[in-house]
Amino acid sequence: MPDSGSASLEIWLKPSNTNDVSTVLDFYEPGNSFRFQIRQYLGGLIVSRDSRTLDGKLKRSKIDLDHGLQRDKLILVTLSSSPAGTSLYLDGELKGAYPNFRFASRDFGGQIILGTSPVDSQPWTGEIRGLAVYRDALTPLVVQKHYQDWIETGLPVCQGELPTSASAIYTFHERQGSTIHATERNAPDLEIPAHFSVPHQAFLKTPSAAFETSWPYFADALSNIVGFLPLGVCLCGYLAFTRPLRWAIFLTVIMGFIYSLGIESLQAFLPQRVSDFTDVLTDTLGTAWGALLAGLLKNQGLLGGSKG
Repeated sequence: MPDSGSASLEIWLKPSNTNDVSTVLDFYEPGNSFRFQIRQYLGGLIVSRDSRTLDGKLKRSKIDLDHGLQRDKLILVTLSSSPAGTSLYLDGELKGAYPNFRFASRDFGGQIILGTSPVDSQPWTGEIRGLAVYRDALTPLVVQKHYQDWIETGLPVCQGELPTSASAIYTFHERQGSTIHATERNAPDLEIPAHFSVPHQAFLKTPSAAFETSWPYFADALSNIVGFLPLGVCLCGYLAFTRPLRWAIFLTVIMGFIYSLGIESLQAFLPQRVSDFTDVLTDTLGTAWGALLAGLLKNQGLLGGSKG
């Protein structure tokens, strides 16, 4: 069926906390890890979509809802998009209209991943009671009716009346086993892994992929720099006793880089950690500043060591 340029998604969930940032749902494909993603940000939601520009670069568009989720409270999130924009509903009530954010059914291709980011550890805690994907935009009346049907029957519509625009509906009624079956015959089933893991964990994520214009991102970078300052001071101070200062600084920076690179490489094999080359750069920068500080102290006569 041709893509109409419209689509809708319903996800029925119960968050266990509202104190962190985590990924609820992601549609993953190689080369575009965040094709379509829903994240919980404290008590709100971030819905984002990565698409490629004409020159092949990924461009992110997103919408933010600052509040609406409550701990241990079941809520139905509905997103309905058409060429005119996207509407976001909670429990059948319109919470926001976003004319500059759009998605279509083609954005729901790839692998469906629930409960974590596909490339790093952002585990979401709570319950998912239902998920439905549609090829068309849902009208406000249909959104309200689906909400009532989810509450009363555990399905977006009564049995035997499944809409023709439904691509996949998951009710999570199995309560046993490792497979979540779709009600639509042609839709894929979902598999529950025996142990938590990040499905496509990144190895040394590039700085461009990791960059975010957010305070947590910059706070993490600053903490890396400050955390490696003592290493630079102590290591350079030690090496300066037996080597010229310029060589002590150079060797300290190289050793700081190798040490950080080793840590970040190992973290690629730990599901609760993120392997990020940005951390290697900020760690090395902190080491370098520490080495320069040690050099300043030596020149002021506060550290011994070789001259030059």
